[in-house]
Amino acid sequence: MKLEMKLPCPKSEAIESYEILLAVCQTEDAYLAVGYKQMRDLLERICRAQMQNESLQMTDLSARISFVAAKVGLSVAEQNRLHTFRLTSNAILNRQQEPNREQLLRDAKTLAFFIRKLLEEDIPLELYRLLPRADATYLVAPPARERVQRMRVCFQYADEQYLYVTPLDEVSEKPYLVRYNIPQINEEFAETCKLLWRHAQVNLLDVAVDEAGILTPSFIVLEPDYLLDISSLAECFRDYGHHPANYFLSRLQPIENARPLLLGNIANLFLDEWIHAKSEDIDYRTCMQKAFRRYPIELAACSDLR
Repeated sequence: MKLEMKLPCPKSEAIESYEILLAVCQTEDAYLAVGYKQMRDLLERICRAQMQNESLQMTDLSARISFVAAKVGLSVAEQNRLHTFRLTSNAILNRQQEPNREQLLRDAKTLAFFIRKLLEEDIPLELYRLLPRADATYLVAPPARERVQRMRVCFQYADEQYLYVTPLDEVSEKPYLVRYNIPQINEEFAETCKLLWRHAQVNLLDVAVDEAGILTPSFIVLEPDYLLDISSLAECFRDYGHHPANYFLSRLQPIENARPLLLGNIANLFLDEWIHAKSEDIDYRTCMQKAFRRYPIELAACSDLR
């Protein structure tokens, strides 16, 4: 008699996502930051899955949220809740804010309802009972009546007078209006504005904000988030010949972990901290703790430091 072994049916993406959210909601207070990391990874994965067949390349989570929101028809309120979670998780994962359970449950509810709408599968009762009854709250920040040094925005569309953009670092009910092609102010960026596509990231520099909240930037910089890894590029160039395979060869070779190299890296970290510090409260102990967090294995394995 021939026995057939039946493999268990794989869980749907929605069920797996709900199980992650249930585990996050049940996590202990000491591990709330870990829960935020799990929810952030979940949202990243869902957004990337929705963009598998798209030719557009999105540089960060904000642009991916905006794209998926437009694709599935999320309301402004639903988009703002997702962006509120994005901003909150940014602050928590960068250690700028301490997590609390109320916010975590609020953001878990945001993701649960997003998954329900996206994947069309009801929220399990066990998870639903843990979610707050009230709608998720979020902060809507009106445009400031002042001059702003730098604003990061996501382009939506344009007409002959304005660019219509959404901010990346805060939440707004309506798109911001950006004046462009203004003589003697930003007319040299008119050609750049013609190249903009929906969800393109733009940096607005030296921005004047009038009483109506309309923005007039002096500089309009398109997609500033593409960085060129000069070190990786340099690995391709050798005295015996230049080829991309040289980079992969260098990755297979043992990494030099000498004391002078480590000290140089730590010195660069100190310099970056002091140059970009927002206040003068940066001290040696704080910088050295950050150096140990960044290079724990290198410092422990360096024979010159033993």
